[in-house]
Amino acid sequence: SNSKANSDNEHLKDRMSSFAIRLDKANLSNSKANSDSQLLGVFAVITLCILITNVAAYYVVEFRIFGGDTEFFGSTADACINGIPNDFDFGDAEKTDQWYDDTSILVVPTAGTYKGAQDIQEYMSFIASDYFGVRRKPSFESFIPVSLTKDECVALITSVKKVNNDPDIGPSKCAETVVGFKAHYTVKPKFHIKKAYIYFSPDLLSNFFGTGNDITASEAFSEYEIDAIKNIGYENGLPKKTSYKECDLSDKIIENDDGYVLGITNSSFMSDVSPRNFMLYYGLVMWVTVVLAGLGLESLVWSIFLQGDWDEGKENYWKVAQFLFPLLISTAIGLAHSQNFLALPLIAVTLWKFGFPETILCIHSGMYDKEQSVMVRGIEFVNGIGLALHHSASAMYIVMLVTNVLPSQRVLIEVALPLVMTHWFVLLRYNHNLIYTVLLLIMEAWFEYTLFSTLEIIHQIHPVGGVLAAVMILSHWMWICTGILGLLSVGKNKQEDTNNNLVPIKLRRMSITASIIKKDKDE
Repeated sequence: SNSKANSDNEHLKDRMSSFAIRLDKANLSNSKANSDSQLLGVFAVITLCILITNVAAYYVVEFRIFGGDTEFFGSTADACINGIPNDFDFGDAEKTDQWYDDTSILVVPTAGTYKGAQDIQEYMSFIASDYFGVRRKPSFESFIPVSLTKDECVALITSVKKVNNDPDIGPSKCAETVVGFKAHYTVKPKFHIKKAYIYFSPDLLSNFFGTGNDITASEAFSEYEIDAIKNIGYENGLPKKTSYKECDLSDKIIENDDGYVLGITNSSFMSDVSPRNFMLYYGLVMWVTVVLAGLGLESLVWSIFLQGDWDEGKENYWKVAQFLFPLLISTAIGLAHSQNFLALPLIAVTLWKFGFPETILCIHSGMYDKEQSVMVRGIEFVNGIGLALHHSASAMYIVMLVTNVLPSQRVLIEVALPLVMTHWFVLLRYNHNLIYTVLLLIMEAWFEYTLFSTLEIIHQIHPVGGVLAAVMILSHWMWICTGILGLLSVGKNKQEDTNNNLVPIKLRRMSITASIIKKDKDE
């Protein structure tokens, strides 16, 4: 019985995966104190490598490959909306020279047409003067797209404002009204208004100036646009028919009043960030959360469930985790393209294979396993960093889709499919390594061609797309290099048995990395 058990153990050790060999050696060689300090070192190295690699990836892709002149668009609508400056106010006379130039035109029904930044500034100064003081009401602004194309954006910006006049000049008047501003503008190379129209309620103009009618307004605004403007006013408490009501003169009208009581309200360091950049910030926070969850899961599973000797049961669980990978990753991709946040916990569990500490064990072996040769430790370390970069890039892909930083598009699905298919064959590595290696190389060629043929498009959708693509391809190149070095290292063992096809027996029963680790261990 003991002889059979020993035989089974020897048989298991002879066909152990590289993961199992690393785990056995790490469990045997480290005390709890050493393990904790070494694990902290591993996490520090992973963090530093991910940070440096992502920054370098952006520099290489944007400035070395595309010359630093990429036109990021995401979608035409996103470009038109996000291209409007955060501090834009169509009634701000002091900044008209920033939004208009000498060719710009402003059309105001019942008032006239103004051409050039200087004339437009004079008109804006008038409507902000004491005689006709347009002030922000603590309320509401709306962006209504009219026509959004790559060459020109046309949008209707509607705001409810308070209007008053100087009582020293005429009868004191105060009104709340809706003001529509339709702009034809471009966002590249900078925000520029080519032509604009201002809509005031005819009732307001009649009350303040004794004139105003819908005929002149209809020449600049369509019936749909006028209805949209009036609807905004109605939603904000104004009569739908007139979009105008008198207000109490005793209410002090404050320039750019935001309506908040506390002085610190809406003053956080993210308050002035554009919607596009805020979503990137949101996505990065979610990405770091997923990466930390995945690495933390590896640490917990190692310390709680994988102490002691490796056995057949653990080996089988490890194989199941690898076998389920393509199904679970496909589900995560589908959820991400549907902007379903269930993709986030699923991708953490899937990429880091239910917590089996594949990533941290590779790096741990490279950093601290002094029994291994320098060659083996180098291969282990590079493999581990490759895993960390690969998983972080994959997590970034999923997170940026969920948060809509990367809008779901065909090209983003196309580039992921070869990676999914690569994992169809993962269990072949244990008993048919030559077949597995050939299939892996075919799928790698497919993936790399797909990635390079779509890189420019992905990068233009959002720069984060180019970053994650570069990091992903770097991780694959790292594995190719370590694979070649591993073959050379195994080939140096002159006592290695070979079969009729001159394929090393160890390469047929375990991975290349497992072969060289075990060889070093045996020696």
